[in-house]
Amino acid sequence: MKSGQRKRVRVEEAPPINAAVLDEVAQLFEKRFEFRVPPGETWTLPEARSVFSSPAAQQPHADLQRLKKDLNEVKGRLSDKPLDVWHEHTAATNRTGHVVGHVRRVAGAELCTQAWCKFHELLAGGLPVLPPSALVRGGGSRINSVHLCEAPGAFICSLNHYVRTHQAACKLCWLATTLNPFHESNTCESMIPDARLILHTAARWCFGADDTGDAMCLANLRRLQERARDELGHGAHLVTADGSFDCQGNPGEQEACVAPLVFCETVTALALLAPGGSFVLKLFTLFEHSSACLLFLLVCTFQEVHVVKPATSKAGNSELYVVCLGFRGRHTFPPALLERLEEHVGPDACAHTALFPASRLPPSFTQQLLACATMFQKLQADTILENLWLFENDAGEERWAHIEAVREAAAWFYTDRFDVQPLARRDWLMQRPPRGSGAPPFQSYSGKGKQRQVGTYNQRKELESLSWREKVMQGYFEPDMRTFDALLKIDSPSRDAAREGEGEGADGRSEDPAEERVLECSQDPPDEGTFSVRHGPALTRVANSPFCDVKLLERLNEARAKAAVVRPANAVWLSGQHRDGSRSAAEMEQRVRATLMKLLNGKEPRGVYYMDIGQQTRLASVGQTLCAQLNAMDDVIDNSRKNKSQSADESSASAVVHSAQPDGACGGGPSVLPPTPLDTCSTTRDTALIPKPFVGVLSSPLLYDGDVVFQQNLVDGLQLMFSHLAEGDCLVLPLPAALTRFSAGIIFALSQCFSRLSFLNLSPSSFHITTVLLCVGLRHPSFYKGVKEFISVLQHAVSNAGEQCSDGRGDREGNVRQQVLEFVPIEVLLREPLYTFLLKLNTDTLQYRLGLLLQLEKLFHHKISGLAT
Repeated sequence: MKSGQRKRVRVEEAPPINAAVLDEVAQLFEKRFEFRVPPGETWTLPEARSVFSSPAAQQPHADLQRLKKDLNEVKGRLSDKPLDVWHEHTAATNRTGHVVGHVRRVAGAELCTQAWCKFHELLAGGLPVLPPSALVRGGGSRINSVHLCEAPGAFICSLNHYVRTHQAACKLCWLATTLNPFHESNTCESMIPDARLILHTAARWCFGADDTGDAMCLANLRRLQERARDELGHGAHLVTADGSFDCQGNPGEQEACVAPLVFCETVTALALLAPGGSFVLKLFTLFEHSSACLLFLLVCTFQEVHVVKPATSKAGNSELYVVCLGFRGRHTFPPALLERLEEHVGPDACAHTALFPASRLPPSFTQQLLACATMFQKLQADTILENLWLFENDAGEERWAHIEAVREAAAWFYTDRFDVQPLARRDWLMQRPPRGSGAPPFQSYSGKGKQRQVGTYNQRKELESLSWREKVMQGYFEPDMRTFDALLKIDSPSRDAAREGEGEGADGRSEDPAEERVLECSQDPPDEGTFSVRHGPALTRVANSPFCDVKLLERLNEARAKAAVVRPANAVWLSGQHRDGSRSAAEMEQRVRATLMKLLNGKEPRGVYYMDIGQQTRLASVGQTLCAQLNAMDDVIDNSRKNKSQSADESSASAVVHSAQPDGACGGGPSVLPPTPLDTCSTTRDTALIPKPFVGVLSSPLLYDGDVVFQQNLVDGLQLMFSHLAEGDCLVLPLPAALTRFSAGIIFALSQCFSRLSFLNLSPSSFHITTVLLCVGLRHPSFYKGVKEFISVLQHAVSNAGEQCSDGRGDREGNVRQQVLEFVPIEVLLREPLYTFLLKLNTDTLQYRLGLLLQLEKLFHHKISGLAT
């Protein structure tokens, strides 16, 4: 065997395949259409001034809309089919359903998914997707590629596999962008949260100017252009765009829903490609004006345009891939046309106006478009109808045996036709840390939040039609309320007394749920290069977090947005649910003391300080009493009740809420109590806690810990801690949650300063709820010297970000207010045991808040219903 050749690996012999099955399999891989300029004609782009100048309602061909109507009628027959059962059925009828598993066995492919197989099929399917100019023989050949909307990264892994097994002399140099799975404002529905490849190859990913990775943002396109110019030199040989949205809620309009994203991907590709380069773009059906105009743009700017339905793309869905070969170059565009296209990059592209007037599309082009759309519409409709027939009828063993024979044959046909060769583990993109390096592995974070919808389409629509109040009153949220009740039992102050004298479990381990809430901190100081500040536009919402159950966060966001009890107008009613404060204060104090002693193995804490993070951050000890604090809060509520009736206007009710807002979460509102001077702090064996109003927490537009002012006060508090706490002291820190990378970084920093961390969810009444982080045993200052020095840097960075625009609307130049988004790399925050601790803290905290909100909401609606009757 010649040097450099790889031995083909087969784990088993190919089964015998009869001619009829082989012929059917071969047809699966021939679904392709090519656009051709007729002899004697020239297709040219319109001038720049005609771009987006015509109403979107116009269509290039009425027959396209008839095709859409016919296909949607076929899709409509699926509306009463349970989604999970239907997916199981179509998986069994998918003729290429065995390909992915077979490729994994034969080639050991990295991140081998359906997307991996689709792209390998395009690369090895006969079309020169990799431009010949990039495959120059010799040692200096390099392929530059850029991948848009790429998560989880299967296209990149597939390309790396193909290049290393088929073009070994070439070097692959790539960049990628996608919605950042760690950015707090990106929703789970809009992205794939699988970040395995991202974590291993972080330097290759560009999340744009705002750190979101949003491809429909012009500033992010510009940043990607800069990165590509710096790292790829003279442009990309290949650009791929595999973006989409979750359209299960409106499957009949998938093409229109995705149109703005597809347009933005295309403009980005045109801005990045080198002359002669290739572009692979995912589309969905070809019925709308947006697709017609986009395809015309592509056939005028590339030498060849093919529309392909890969065999490994499920035949019953609408996705197609447009493979564009031989980019003609930017100089072929009419003057200012590309600039005009870039001006329209955004989420509203193609929504109200058409890219080109219908009159500027040549009849020969629209005829080919109709032929192309008809071909792929028929393939999809026939597949759906066959699946329906098999679902509703007894096809018999012979029919199912034939389908299974085709599935088996297709797997072997795929690996043989596309020459799938094995790739050694050392050539993968995701490399394990070297043995003995001491580098701890991080959590793979392969996506836990996005769940497939269940039930029929009609059932889901019926559920969507219910109002929030109807869902609450009909018991839709009962499981969440039961979870809340279970958490209350775990955190009940009487729980410790009930467990006194109980031994360990049969396996010798403690059965105490609180054990899961303890973080044993590292004994090694952090590396000097661990901390690095990353800025971005200030958050407007917290819709996503790698440190919690995303479905739980979504449920709480929905409740917070729709619940009546968190509206300012209902604040007075809610305040009436507050029970006696002194008993609640005693419970809180007892619970904290007991937990601290347990963390200290039964010893009395040397000194305990409470950090109050309000408009003025301060440390406090026993100079205050909880009873007085709660009474002061009650006075505020009582005065409001005297001044206003139950129908108090919204402005006064809002004042009640904001007078007691927690932790600066809504802009650092004033504390109810006057601040305690620092000189009154003393080293005592006691703790002072200030309960935070539940309604204030939920009225925060940033849902707990995403607010700039709160973050600044938190960093100020850490500086205060370094100045006043001595070795061995404990800190009680009210922390609404640790959903953001910033707050998770704060906990990481504290884990470098203390010997143990834990947390408590304290619910002294139905009106107050407080989560506190317990930091036990401050270490010697020499241990956390590096952390202390960096916190000074972070304090300056956070302060500068907040001062860039104090009104939160942007500065005079129109720049968006900035915020520190991250200062500890995400791969550090995902390491164990910190990651599990963050998950537990946030899950328990969100369940507390959601359960309490739902209880109050149900009580409120019962009260309203009683008054009405």
